[in-house]
Amino acid sequence: MQWWPVARNGASQCGREVPGARFDGTTIKVASLGYAAQVGTSQIGAKARIQRFNDDKEIKGVKLEYVGFSDDKNDPATALSEARKLVTQDQVFALVGDTSSYNPWQYFTQQKVPFFGWGFETAYCAPKPTTSLWGFGYNGCQVNPKPNVVVDFARQVYKYATEKLGNKHPTVAMVALRYRCGQGHGAPERRGLQGHRVRRGVREGEHPAATGR
Repeated sequence: MQWWPVARNGASQCGREVPGARFDGTTIKVASLGYAAQVGTSQIGAKARIQRFNDDKEIKGVKLEYVGFSDDKNDPATALSEARKLVTQDQVFALVGDTSSYNPWQYFTQQKVPFFGWGFETAYCAPKPTTSLWGFGYNGCQVNPKPNVVVDFARQVYKYATEKLGNKHPTVAMVALRYRCGQGHGAPERRGLQGHRVRRGVREGEHPAATGR
């Protein structure tokens, strides 16, 4: 991670947002962003890890303050407005335990706000190594939209289907959520199925878990 100069007098100068000016030298404010109805409980893990950091004094003289979990309502516009609030009003230095499917990564990059989470959406991905991406997935990019090489996700599906059907080229249906995260997840799966020469049908639609129904 690249560290940027910090200011002790807030995050604005002459009414303008100033990237990197959200650390007073002793306290780092962090928060989470995501769809509360679906993954709101992820904040439990974030709070527990932050408490351990503070209790063990992992960085001498520095404490983490957890501002809270902001609900993006699974909506891009809401995600951006919540991100702006966290940065300009709550003065967060970074996002942790990020579970949003619509991270406003352009805004985070502009404001030099790193976000850490499970890399299941395309804000964590880039076609080649870059220093301009401020999303850090603990397990890397999981949803590369244009993968050249992928983990063989389809192997178990292919093995099961061929054994049960006695067909070396079975047809597999994929159901994906119609938003960035769902579309990103589908790309590696499709590439894996292609590798096994599996015929596939893709249907996009809403899932009850994602809509609250």
